[in-house]
Amino acid sequence: ANTPQGAIAFVKHFFATLNRAYTTPAAGLISPLSTDGCESCAGFEERATSYVADGRRYDRPALNVVEVSLTPETPPADAQIIDAVLEQLPARIVDTTGHLVKEITAEKGVMILRILRVKDVWLVDSVKVLDLGSAAAVWVRPSAGTVRAGVAIEAAPTEGPLFGLLPLVPIPVTTTDVPVREIRR
Repeated sequence: ANTPQGAIAFVKHFFATLNRAYTTPAAGLISPLSTDGCESCAGFEERATSYVADGRRYDRPALNVVEVSLTPETPPADAQIIDAVLEQLPARIVDTTGHLVKEITAEKGVMILRILRVKDVWLVDSVKVLDLGSAAAVWVRPSAGTVRAGVAIEAAPTEGPLFGLLPLVPIPVTTTDVPVREIRR
């Protein structure tokens, strides 16, 4: 449906299809859900195609969708910007005999997807992965070109726990144009 809820449902469907492409494996599942200009989607499709050709697959779903939401900065009309908080699940890539080819470790992350409404269907137009580095938690929400952020401090001295919040002065956004969602490792 051409609604915010429809856009969110489509992104969940996109990741379920990606899981199916990697676990079956099956080629040709991602391309129909993306525009020709989506480089990340082409990479996902290329990986699924190589799994088919090499007789490899994930032994379980690659991703768990934790949260999907529209960003406040989402553009109007037939496009939406979606935050997707994902867990890369621990898994194994195995060959046709079930022998281990590669171990996949668990990891959390955020992907920002730009989806377009084309001929009454949603298509993924771009995917950006946010690098959270070694941060334990991140809270940042751009607002009209400004980042509003703070630092939460927690200590446990012998007298009992202490908590503090230190606001940071707003600064211009110069290095990124995508919002960051709260992620805890």
